[in-house]
Amino acid sequence: MTKVFFTWLGPPQQATKDINGIPGKHRPDLFGILRTAKARFKNNPPPQFTLCVLKKFQAQFDRELPDYISTLAVDTSFDSSQYASLLMTKPDLNDLSMSVDYIMREIIKVRGTGYESKLLPGKNLAFVKDLWSFYSVWKYGGYHLDSGIFPWPNGATVNFPEPQGFEVPTIDSGDYRGEARHCKVTFSSGPKMCATLRSSESNFETLVMPDRISATNTSSNLKRLLDVWMMRSPAGDPSARRALEFYVRGWFEIRRWVKANPGEEGAVAELLRELVVFSAMTGVTHSGIRHQCSNKRDVDARIIQGANKVVKDMNLKKVGFRSHR
Repeated sequence: MTKVFFTWLGPPQQATKDINGIPGKHRPDLFGILRTAKARFKNNPPPQFTLCVLKKFQAQFDRELPDYISTLAVDTSFDSSQYASLLMTKPDLNDLSMSVDYIMREIIKVRGTGYESKLLPGKNLAFVKDLWSFYSVWKYGGYHLDSGIFPWPNGATVNFPEPQGFEVPTIDSGDYRGEARHCKVTFSSGPKMCATLRSSESNFETLVMPDRISATNTSSNLKRLLDVWMMRSPAGDPSARRALEFYVRGWFEIRRWVKANPGEEGAVAELLRELVVFSAMTGVTHSGIRHQCSNKRDVDARIIQGANKVVKDMNLKKVGFRSHR
């Protein structure tokens, strides 16, 4: 049975929002998962749907969701969740479960064994969700979808083919942000790790990452890539692990750079957004535990074919609520 995960890290939402082309008002937290889980499927049996939430809100979501949608408490999903002192230490970076737990606690600014912050930092929850996306597709397999993904066109039969490898949607001209003032970024990745720097409309560029990170708030002619709104992978896939590992190590490099560059805290959000794309494309374009960067990259089979945030073969579309930005 194919697993499909959505994530909402804030409390249940009562406020609703308009979406162009979709009649009515919609809750950002449940819009995508309710519409998708109620669709008709080519899959037999139908996929198993799970909403990933914080433990403090799990009971509330369980009361609101139908029986065919389960919930998973993010903050109790790690073996290290029992360690109240984890925040005060640096985890073993080879232990990805502990590292993800550490980073998520650090971003949310919680102390103790659960993410029980009284005031969740809404602007940072998107970064926590990004990291959890990488972790969940590696740990559990299946799909991780943004909360704004739903069946399209209306009434279409949805298809969730069983993942054959770590894959992300096509990055095409419709998914570009325009030229903007933003950070040029260089990430550390270690001697055997690689990262995709940017893409033109059809060709990927790669960069062997030195042991440093730098960021400057200067204009760039390079077009920015959107965050990754869909991922799929078999559980334990080595390419999914590579993407997750790159994110974890890149996060610590960002933190180290910020400490060494006081006054540049404003660059952090840009760095983290770039890190999402670096990590995903590293997993897609550089598979194999000992792979070195090279000019030859097999990406066609690792890309979910789509355009303008629509995957026609799956009959799914993404809209943005920008709830955590």
